[in-house]
Amino acid sequence: MPSADTPTETPDAAPVDTQTKASVENLADSVANDSTTSGSNASDTSISPSRWRRLMRWARGGFWTGLGYMLSPLSWWNDVFFNLPIAYAFGYAVSWLSEGWFIPGTVVGYWLSNVIGIVMMQVGITDVARGDHQRNLKRDILWGVIGSTLYSVIIVLLARWEILSIPDFLPGFVV
Repeated sequence: MPSADTPTETPDAAPVDTQTKASVENLADSVANDSTTSGSNASDTSISPSRWRRLMRWARGGFWTGLGYMLSPLSWWNDVFFNLPIAYAFGYAVSWLSEGWFIPGTVVGYWLSNVIGIVMMQVGITDVARGDHQRNLKRDILWGVIGSTLYSVIIVLLARWEILSIPDFLPGFVV
């Protein structure tokens, strides 16, 4: 019969290496000592709720800013991939009401896609910049519409004064 000091071996238990056991104990001791000497607790490895909110706000703001940039008139390549297909689809949908509304509907769809892009950028940037402060969505949309309209008027005037050239497939676009 084995004594109380002698360990009994069971077939399911694997023998524990004494060096591994010692290194695990040393690691646990060093973690406990580091957390007590630095004045922090073990939850420092996780993200605090305020930091998590700030990170999510930055991600949400970055998403809206990026999507808005793709729709806005600030990127030179966006028209081919985003704005013109959206404008064409809007003009096509409007032409179901009246066949003569395709070109005006396309122009309005193009303007709306630019307005929506600027408003998305504005919402995304204010989401990141303002932090936890309240946002006035009506004011943001109003300023986005005003800014996009001003931009559109300037482009039309530059085309009218022939500073910007108009493609041949839009001959009567600016009178």
